[in-house]
Formats: sequence, structure tokens, C-alpha cells
Amino acid sequence: MDNPIINYRFAGIEIVHKHMEPMPPEGTINGFIFDVKVEVKVNAPNKIVLPVVTVTIKESSNKIELANFGVSCFFQIEDFEKYIVLDSKGLYTIPYYLDDAIRPIAVSTTRGIMFSELRGTYLNGAVLPIVNLTRPKID
Repeated sequence: MDNPIINYRFAGIEIVHKHMEPMPPEGTINGFIFDVKVEVKVNAPNKIVLPVVTVTIKESSNKIELANFGVSCFFQIEDFEKYIVLDSKGLYTIPYYLDDAIRPIAVSTTRGIMFSELRGTYLNGAVLPIVNLTRPKID
């Protein structure tokens, strides 16, 4: 069975939080570790789905936190009530095929914001790598 086409539009971006530690006293950074989390929220009155991407950048050798960012992307969903359903526990369910479409967009948007915010700082080279968000295939 094919998944229905859900029409949506990118309706906004918000930097929820950003923080950068001062350069470590050693002054040398050997590489970066990125911890990426995506939490999807729903604003039903406005027919919005909001993936919130949180990225923590750590120094690879001693794992100290260097910076963190939180970015929310707003997606307005056409026929919201048809696709975003309130379950018996009072939680909204988002079809996996919509979730699979908007999460990578949110992560890529966060990558661009981080690149812009870190330009000219000691974290200039901390470019968020491509993150594979593909779900495992279930037979």
C-alpha cells in the first residue's frame, strides 16, 4: 500500500537555545563528537508539527562539552486532522512517512544555523556531519 501524499510547508524556524563554552585552556581540539536528538512536538490549534533538534558538540578526546544548540522547525500540515491523530493516551501520532520527511529537513536546517553561528569562532570547523535518519526496513 502506498503512503498518501501529505502536503506541508516550512512555516518557520526558531533558535530555542545556543551556548558555546570558552576555548579550552589547552587550545587544541583533536576532533568533535556530535550528539544529535530530534523530538517531534505538535501544536494542534495552529496545525503545526515541530521537530526540535538538539545538538551537543563535544571534544573527541576528553569528551568535554563545547557547545549546544536547540532549533525548532515549524511545519504547517494541510488536512492536519486527517493525518495527525490523537490516540487513546491523549498523545498525537504522526504518520511515519511524514516524520521521515520532516526530520532530515530539520536536522539539515540546524546544520546551516550551526555553521553560521560558529563561523569565526574556535569551533569554525565543527560542521555537523550528515545524519542518517532512515528507519530500518520491517518485513
